[in-house]
Amino acid sequence: MFEDTFDGESAAHIIWQAAQDYSINPQVIIVLLQKEQGLITDTWPNSIQYRSATGYGCPGTAACDTQYYGLKNQIRQAANLFRNVLNGGWSNYPVGENYVQYHPDRNRCGGSTINIKNRATSALYRYTPYQPNQSALNAGYGTGDSCGAYGNRNFWLYFTDWFGDPTSGIYLDITKATGEINTLYSQQKLQMGSPSGTVKLEYDAAPRVWQSYDKGVVIWTIEYGARFVPYSSTYQRWQELGGSVGRLGVPSSLAIREDSDGRIWQQFKNGLVIYTQDAGGWEIVPGPIGDKWYSTGGSLGPLKQPISTVTVTNSGNRQQLFKNGIVVRQDANSPAHTIVGNVYEAWLNYRQEVGIPTTDTVVEPSGHTWQSFDKGLIVQAPNGSAWPILYGNFYTKWQSLGGSFGVLGRPTSNQTSEEDGRSWQFYEKGLVVRKSENSSPHEILFGPIYDRWQQIGGSTGLLGVPQGTYGTADDGRSWQYFENGVIIHSHTTGAWEIEGNFYGYWQEQGGSLGRLGKPIGQKYINGDNSRSQSFEKGKVVWRPTSGWSVE
Repeated sequence: MFEDTFDGESAAHIIWQAAQDYSINPQVIIVLLQKEQGLITDTWPNSIQYRSATGYGCPGTAACDTQYYGLKNQIRQAANLFRNVLNGGWSNYPVGENYVQYHPDRNRCGGSTINIKNRATSALYRYTPYQPNQSALNAGYGTGDSCGAYGNRNFWLYFTDWFGDPTSGIYLDITKATGEINTLYSQQKLQMGSPSGTVKLEYDAAPRVWQSYDKGVVIWTIEYGARFVPYSSTYQRWQELGGSVGRLGVPSSLAIREDSDGRIWQQFKNGLVIYTQDAGGWEIVPGPIGDKWYSTGGSLGPLKQPISTVTVTNSGNRQQLFKNGIVVRQDANSPAHTIVGNVYEAWLNYRQEVGIPTTDTVVEPSGHTWQSFDKGLIVQAPNGSAWPILYGNFYTKWQSLGGSFGVLGRPTSNQTSEEDGRSWQFYEKGLVVRKSENSSPHEILFGPIYDRWQQIGGSTGLLGVPQGTYGTADDGRSWQYFENGVIIHSHTTGAWEIEGNFYGYWQEQGGSLGRLGKPIGQKYINGDNSRSQSFEKGKVVWRPTSGWSVE
């Protein structure tokens, strides 16, 4: 296209400005320049082509009127004529049945009656008042017989070749649009303020009519009619996303304020924007994340209103933050899952450990709350705290003991590893411990045995880590085995450990049901280097010189 400047303005800017000022599709102006003077494709146009660029004031039966010379003058005069007809002004060929000649020589070439269906076509025939005969139509871009007229034919050919079939587009009824805009203004004058500009038409990706006001903008479309978007965080977010031709598209509803919580929200063609004073305005768009939010109750559901847009993490996860949680997708092909409440707070701390959700947060009728992830589980305790259980032998042990409703109950801490290889995790009713990554974990339940084990050093003390499971007997005894011994408890004797060689000797004597019975105290190292421990039926003494004896 020609790139000359005219009084400091480029041709492109002159076209754009005329399209804005007269609400004309700039494609129409571009095609008009081509069909009249070939200015779009001519690589070396002359001054006459610029002088009469759009053919305005140049009837086919007389010389051009000099008062309309000049590129800018030509473009604006043509745009003004088109706008006048589109607004309902005079046309020699109004909408409806009209007899249109094939050529200025009516007597020789004749014409026919055609049905002009809209004002846009009416404007073209006012500008170029002849139709092509069959010979001109058959010739394509060429010439037919002497009665051929080519202006409107060439306009159609260039427009169709460059911009597609115009009949597949949308015709904007400016009269209907301005009427509905004015009706809306009469109803909401206080909310909208005074008009701050003229009515504009846009023929881009979202054909529309719009007008600015002191407090916002009204957008009119064929689909939704007139919709007011007030200047606010909602408007700001909509504009950040591209406005009418952006991600959300044109408004499809009026803005609504919820008095119960102060939310302001507005629907658009491709989504929703919600504003709150503390979070600002954020969008919800169709797709797995938006659909999940809607399915859980929207702003009134557990997630509440959005506080971010949809983002993609470095690992490819898709997520959107909400006031009370988050919706996450592992990747572009994965379903969306919600994480809410205290489970969400825990996930923020342990995201790397537990991974991406594979279910939504589950709240059972009993109040039990939990959620599965690809590397573990997060379970909420009755006091509201939530903790992870990673898949592996800790999880397997916990599940084998009944899970949240078993002997251990819900977790009350994270799984923690020590430098020496030990790992442990607390639960409501006990502790699970393993000596190393390659060893099996074992539980120890809270109670007298646990208390005694802790008194003598826990997993780094005399007995080491627990082995096996907690055992009980009908006579009231309970016990727990450890690496280096056992702790036995009864209501009459308390909880006491038997470790080292004393454990072996005690076992040889029949254990709790044998010659010695249960321990009733700890082992002592005496001044003569002997060792002793009291049991129900006697005291066992070991001396370096004489060995074992029972007193």
